[in-house]
Amino acid sequence: WIMNAHCRVRQVYPLGLLPNQKQDHHIIILTGRAGDGSDKYNRIFPNPGPYMTPLYRPFDIARAQTTFIHTTSHLFNKRRPRPETQPHEPGLPLDEYMEFVASWSDLILNDNPAWMVERTNFLYDIHLLMTDGDPNTAPDFTPLNQLKGVPEPVGIPKVDATLPFAVAEYLHYALSPLLMVALDGLLQKHGGKTDAMTLMQDIHTQKYLGLLDAVRKNLPESAVEDFHVWLRGGRIPRNVIDTGLEHLKSRSTAYRNWVKPAEWP
Repeated sequence: WIMNAHCRVRQVYPLGLLPNQKQDHHIIILTGRAGDGSDKYNRIFPNPGPYMTPLYRPFDIARAQTTFIHTTSHLFNKRRPRPETQPHEPGLPLDEYMEFVASWSDLILNDNPAWMVERTNFLYDIHLLMTDGDPNTAPDFTPLNQLKGVPEPVGIPKVDATLPFAVAEYLHYALSPLLMVALDGLLQKHGGKTDAMTLMQDIHTQKYLGLLDAVRKNLPESAVEDFHVWLRGGRIPRNVIDTGLEHLKSRSTAYRNWVKPAEWP
C-alpha cells in the first residue's frame, strides 16, 4: 500500500531525486492512536517533512490513501525538491502549482477508479456552489462553509491575503484537481495527441516553462482562453469534466500498475 503510493507518484517525476536527496524516509503509523482520525480533535498528525510522513487515517478508507499520495507528491516537489520540479511562470505561483500536482495525483492514483469518479463529482458540486454568482451559497461542512460571503469569482492566484483560509482549501483541494481533469478533457477534445500525465512529466524535465506554457503549446487559442477563465474562477463545463474522466478511466490501470522505465534514473 505504501510502496504502491510511492511507485505511482514516481511516474509524475521522471528525474526522481538528486543523489544527495536519496536518504531514509520514515513512515510513522498513528492510525487509531487518538481516535478514528475523522477530524483534528481525534487524530495525531505531526507535520510531514523531508524525513517523515505520518499516516493517521484508517487504512480501509479511500481518503487514507489519497492523503498519503498527496503528501508523497510533496516529498518530490516541496520537501525534497529538485530544480526541475519548481517551475516559475507568471500567472501560476509555485505554491499553487505544487498543489495542482499533489491534488491531481491523489485523485487519479488511488486504488479505486470508481472513487476517482465519485470524488470528482463531489468536487464539482462544490465548484458549482462557488461559481453560481451568489456569494452566500457555500458547502455546508467545515472548513468550506467559511466561504459563505466570499465574493466570486474565487480563482488562482489568490489575490487577497485577508480572505479566509477556506479559500486556499477550495483552490488547492477542489479547483486544482478539477482543472487537471478539465485539461485532459480539453486535450481529448482537441485531438488527444497528449494528456495531462505526459505534460506533467514533460514539465518536470523542463520541456516546458510550466503548466501554463504546456497548455499554451498544446491547445488552440480558444481552449487556452477557456482554461485561463476557469483558472481565474469561471465555471468549468460539466461535459469537459466528463470527457476528462473518460480518459482517466481508460488510463487508470496503466497509472496504477506503472513500472519505472529502465532508462529513467
